[in-house]
Amino acid sequence: MGELSLDLRCLEKRFNGVPALNGLSMTVAPGEIYGLLGPNGAGKTTLLRIVCGVLGADRGEGWCLGSLLGGPAPARLGYVPQQGGLYDDLTVVENLDFYARAYGSSNPQPGIARTVAAHGLASIAQTRVGALSGGWRQRTALAAVLLHEPELVLLDEPTAGLDPEAREELWSRIRRLATEGVALLITTHHADEAERCDRIGYLTAGRMRAEGSPHRFAAELGLTVWHLPRQAVPMAAAPPALNGIQYSQDSEGWRAVGVDESDAFPALADWCLDHGQSHDVMATRLVDALRWLSRSPGDTP
Repeated sequence: MGELSLDLRCLEKRFNGVPALNGLSMTVAPGEIYGLLGPNGAGKTTLLRIVCGVLGADRGEGWCLGSLLGGPAPARLGYVPQQGGLYDDLTVVENLDFYARAYGSSNPQPGIARTVAAHGLASIAQTRVGALSGGWRQRTALAAVLLHEPELVLLDEPTAGLDPEAREELWSRIRRLATEGVALLITTHHADEAERCDRIGYLTAGRMRAEGSPHRFAAELGLTVWHLPRQAVPMAAAPPALNGIQYSQDSEGWRAVGVDESDAFPALADWCLDHGQSHDVMATRLVDALRWLSRSPGDTP
């Protein structure tokens, strides 16, 4: 893929003596979508802020679009923070004008007109951002960051709070950018988005626990998720406590997470047969393992 868009080596960052990044190394190539998962406090946002120059690393080194970290951020870097980085009291067009001038444009109007058309913003162009829905707001934030045609885009929790339709639209735009050669580093709590990424990494306490393609990632973790659908297990019934298995629950039923070789899974299947309508226990996709892993530490299993 040519020269790396991002190359980080053994980065460390501490706040009041507590490590936020602890020897983190990773790379992102042009045209690659890299998904970074992990619970709150894992160091995901700290990493993005170091890459874009808002924070400095205590130790380690890295290169962003060929520039050494610690200096001015590269001109072809785009960053969308968790809240989008927009000004609520300005209209969509006024926000775009602000960003265009911040990126150094002395004549921003032609670029703004192209961006409004390309991102379908004409109907809300004169609307104040504070009055927009989450989907429109995120679309505007991405449009603003793309005004200067960045080669690397950092997206911090870009789909948080979006409805399914808005999430699908945003991911279509992300995939389109990747096909154009743009590198993307995306932090998320939505583990079901992992399958959309070319590579994923799971971060805890500033360390990379596992990294690779979704299939390789599953192999490194050695976890399997078994789905106990509502047809198999009544929602009022709690599955039995078994060594090596953790449970989570949603509207579709229960999910049991453990290693595939665990002797507990046959016992779980027998319990379902005794308490449910069928012996309907099945292994599910990697995405479910990721959803379980990306819980915050305090979440109830």
